Amino acid sequence: MNLNFRRILPVFAIATGVALVTVTSAFKEAPKAKAGDPTEYYFIFNGSNGQEADESQWSPIDETTYDLTDCPNQFRGCALRTTTVTGTGANMHPAQVDVTGSGTNISPVTGDGVDQVKNRNTSY
Repeated sequence: MNLNFRRILPVFAIATGVALVTVTSAFKEAPKAKAGDPTEYYFIFNGSNGQEADESQWSPIDETTYDLTDCPNQFRGCALRTTTVTGTGANMHPAQVDVTGSGTNISPVTGDGVDQVKNRNTSY
């Protein structure tokens, strides 16, 4: 009888440990933004090819709209996420939009607060 107890005890200990980890993990809160974390702002491009560097051609949108935005191949620029803005409300724009290329064949790139861009062909 003592031999069976020695075989069952490790299995019982492991099962108890797994159960405790599962139960305590279920009650953990999602991580919250820290006070020092920058606020992220989302914008969609409303201009024509070649105007991507013009901050006034970008309009604010919410995060859900940004996440659901599929770039429809109309412009080189499409949408971007940044932590630096100018203005407020409907007059809010990215503080700066860096681009690559020239003429009407330019695309926004990350930098100066812009940490993600969605372009017609590629997301950076």
